[in-house]
Amino acid sequence: MDETDQNENLNMNNKGNNQEKNGRDVIQYEEFLSLPAQTLLKLISNDRLAVPSEEIVFDSVILWINHDKEKREECLTLLIEQVRLPLMSHKYLLERVWEEKMIKASSQFQDYLIEALKYQLFKEAGESLFETSRTKSRVPHELPKLLVVVGGSLPKAAKSVECFDFRTKKWYPLADLPTEFIRGGIALFEDKIYTVGGCTLNKTPLTKMNVYDPATDQWSAGKEMRIKRTDLGVALLDNAIYAIGGMNPSVFNNSCDAFDPKTQKWNGITPMPKICTGFAVAVLNGLLYVVGGYCSERRCHLSSVLCYDYETGKWNSINDTNFNRYNAGAGVLNGTLYVVGGQNGGGVLKSVEAFDPQTKKWQQVKDMPEGREHVAVVGFGKHLYVVGGNDGEKYFTSVNVYCPKSDTWEVLSSSMSIERGSTSVAIINKPYNYI
Repeated sequence: MDETDQNENLNMNNKGNNQEKNGRDVIQYEEFLSLPAQTLLKLISNDRLAVPSEEIVFDSVILWINHDKEKREECLTLLIEQVRLPLMSHKYLLERVWEEKMIKASSQFQDYLIEALKYQLFKEAGESLFETSRTKSRVPHELPKLLVVVGGSLPKAAKSVECFDFRTKKWYPLADLPTEFIRGGIALFEDKIYTVGGCTLNKTPLTKMNVYDPATDQWSAGKEMRIKRTDLGVALLDNAIYAIGGMNPSVFNNSCDAFDPKTQKWNGITPMPKICTGFAVAVLNGLLYVVGGYCSERRCHLSSVLCYDYETGKWNSINDTNFNRYNAGAGVLNGTLYVVGGQNGGGVLKSVEAFDPQTKKWQQVKDMPEGREHVAVVGFGKHLYVVGGNDGEKYFTSVNVYCPKSDTWEVLSSSMSIERGSTSVAIINKPYNYI
């Protein structure tokens, strides 16, 4: 199995394509400062250069020039011409580019800066935009990715955050959460991770939202929910973060809220038609699915599946899963919804089911190597990743990896630093300044 999936491996001994595809990795190496001018020019002029922002390209050019300024300053004109200044932030243009001494000393460079500011003014005014080689957005190959794991139900895991780098195949620590985070959920919006609800180690439900910025490796406080929720479902749908059901503090509820990160407001949506907890949540093809759970009124584990359509604001029932499941995990991979593990009152499950939205049927696939509940699940590339959880006796540090093509399971080559259950996961772009 190729754990890197769609990611490119960087080898500085390889010429051409690898450097062009992985530009932001290249400039982290000491060898970058020794690149010949023509190699650097070819790198930064590539339309498929994989960098999160043009700010990084500009910084790398200035860094390279200053490494041997006396000999390299004559190359600045050719290099800056390939930096797409119009695509930078307005603030960066004024505070960083404009203040660069080498830029101020050249009327030609100032022309590029004026072009960039003019382009941004036209864009803000909604006027037709002119086109140059510097206004063309890059269309990169797949950026390097990280699997981020947030919180967990054990004392060591409650505030802990770590990530798996698909390129190095190693785990690395990230900044701790500001508060304990157990049995909550996370959503990824514009490259930032939002934690929603959950509870503390003493099982106190939370209204809290925390926001993680990978670029700075820092957490900040987000907009709190209207009510406390633990054991809820969280998902991103149509650029809104949904908080589904949960407990408050021991009372099950079916209310649902949606948070708009742009307006910073929570609004109520149609409640679920059933009151339950411990269900799995995932989004597929613009629909939000709620799978299984535990019904307090009937005191039973559920096989039922609900589907929410945000355009109509309605919940609909679809075909049940083959097994009752409580505390299962759900994830989406290549147009298929998977529900993994959980328990049914008789024990912890290792069974896995796949839902085809075309046929609207559930099909059992290969069992996991062992039963797990309280898992976190995410699809990436060609594989489904099942993180942590417990088997009723012990918690896991390992990650199970499912390949639909071969219908087989393997264990990720390296394990998390600590045991985790009731954790949350997300796949993010690897920040330029990380590792």
